[in-house]
Formats: sequence, structure tokens, C-alpha cells
Amino acid sequence: MTLIDALAEDGGSSIAALTALYTTVLRRMPAVWRFLYSSWDRLPGMESFRLSWMTRRFRHTEEALLRLNPDIILTTHPLATAIASRMKSRGLRSRLVAVFGDWHFQRFWCFPQVDQYLVSAPRQREGLIGIGVDPGRVTLSGMLVAPAYRARVPAAEARALLDLPPDRPVVLVTGGGRGWGLEALLRAIVQLPRPICTVVLCSSTERRSRLERLLARTGGGAADIRLLAFVPDPATYFHAADLIVNKAGGISNAQAFACGTPVLAASPEPGHEEANLAELTRHGVVLVPRAGEDLTAAIDRFLDEPAALAEAAARGRLLVSIDTESIALAVLAGTAPIEQSLKTR
Repeated sequence: MTLIDALAEDGGSSIAALTALYTTVLRRMPAVWRFLYSSWDRLPGMESFRLSWMTRRFRHTEEALLRLNPDIILTTHPLATAIASRMKSRGLRSRLVAVFGDWHFQRFWCFPQVDQYLVSAPRQREGLIGIGVDPGRVTLSGMLVAPAYRARVPAAEARALLDLPPDRPVVLVTGGGRGWGLEALLRAIVQLPRPICTVVLCSSTERRSRLERLLARTGGGAADIRLLAFVPDPATYFHAADLIVNKAGGISNAQAFACGTPVLAASPEPGHEEANLAELTRHGVVLVPRAGEDLTAAIDRFLDEPAALAEAAARGRLLVSIDTESIALAVLAGTAPIEQSLKTR
């Protein structure tokens, strides 16, 4: 198996500029990004951009695929899927399997040369079939998470391993791979009136430094706050928490659901995270603040509602109860029938 990171292979100035533009629009013009995310297929020229222009800057990635000539290409990001699809249209004979890493359906992720889709939720399968994809090319596999998250680890045992206090609530705060939105979540934590232990997965040393500067200005309030830079295997922290506060991401929620730890989702990024939150709320697997309720009040309220926490955790665990590993391996081997997409643990 060979891992190729297209952004690392071809991360030149033009790619860096596009990434900076995306970040700027997302941060400073959220309404613009929200419109683009929901309406891109109605904009002139976007289909050509998606299928052709978007991938032309990735020459090193294309050369790597030609050199390797793999039997199977497994992609976990739409950009990688676009590159591999374009290469297949030009003669590459690899089997292309695209994995969806979010909870909602977005047509932008779909490309003509994909041989098989592995999707996380039933509505994604329905969406693909609705745009004309053969049902035999769509497998409801669930979202793949490491076995450490599916293990049954008592919270007390996990806390002892991590030297976390056993006598107060533990709240885990995550902001995805880039740590976006952690500032707003941390500001809510420091205003809590009760003593809790808060572990913040900052994703990087740079992000942790920013949060340390924020805490220097605001103080930690009643909370014992622990800022961690990059944790390569945070499963034990997921097991140790009474509540996880995040922004409705894809894989981080799947990990929480597999652990059986309840999730309070707030401050989603416009576009994909808002769509994720709508889908997860529809399933009843995440907690959200009430209308007009700020995040501090919501956290404080849910820590006093063990029944609500337990119900959300049980629904989340059910959502990821599909036997993802077996199904994915069968699909890659070319032996999975459609009925196997419904197999549960």
C-alpha cells in the first residue's frame, strides 16, 4: 500500500493561493461560501472547473499514479477523487473507490470514473442513486474508525491512564484536523460556573500557542483546562470524557459515536459542517443548544441531564454499528454483495 497526499505532492504557490482563498472566504465571507457550497452546480463553468481545471495543477500526483499503476485507488477527499477520475478518463486502468468522510450528501464529491462508493449514511446512498449512479456501485459501509474507538473502555479506567480527575466532569473539546473554531468553544468553557476538567485537542503547536494566549487574557474560570498540541491516538481521551464538544465534523463524530460518548455540536463551519449538523440532528445523535441558548449554558445544562447524554450516546453508537471494516475489505476485494452493506456488528 502506498499513501499519496496530493497537497503535499503538488503544494506549490498556486495551490497555496487557492487554499488561502478558501480559508479567507470561509472565515470572512461565510454567506458567500454557504451559497457556493449549496449552489455550485447552478453556476456557469463549475462543472468544467470540477472535472478538469481543478486537477491540472497536480502533475506530481498524476506522475505518481502512472508510475505505481495500482490495482485499486482508494480516495478519501473529493480532490483526490477528481485527480484519479481524470487519470482514468485518460487511460489509467485502476479500480477507483471513493470514500465519503462526512454525513450529508454533496454532488460535488461524485465523479464519472468512480467504480465504487463507500458511504457513511443511508441518505448518501439515496443521493447517489438519485443522480443516476448504479445502486450496485454504492455500498453503505459506515464511517471507518480505528478499533480503539470501538473498544469498551470504562471512563474511570481511561481517566486513570490519562491522570484526569475522577471527581468532576471531563469535557473534551475538538476542532478537527486544523483546530478551527476552538477559540469560540474555549471562550464558552471558561465561563462555566462549575468546576470541570477540560481537555482541548488543539491539532498543532501553533494552535495551542494561540489558545494559551487567549487563556492568558481571559483566565480559565472554574475549569481545569489542559491544552494538547497534536495527539496521534486520542481514543483514550474520547473514552474518558463525559461530553465531547465539537463543530459537527465527519470523522471526529464517528469516533465519538463508536466510543459511546455524547456529543454537543456547536459553531459549525458554513457549508459542509452545517450540512453535517443538519443530518446528525435529524438522526438525533448529537446534542445542540436550544434556540437562543448560548454554548456555556448548553454545556452546563447537559452536564445535569444524564438521561439526555445517555440517549444521544446510544443513538450515536447505533449509527456506527455497521461492520465497516468487513464491508470495506469485501468491497476492495470485489466480493461484497449489496446486502452486505446492511450488516451490523
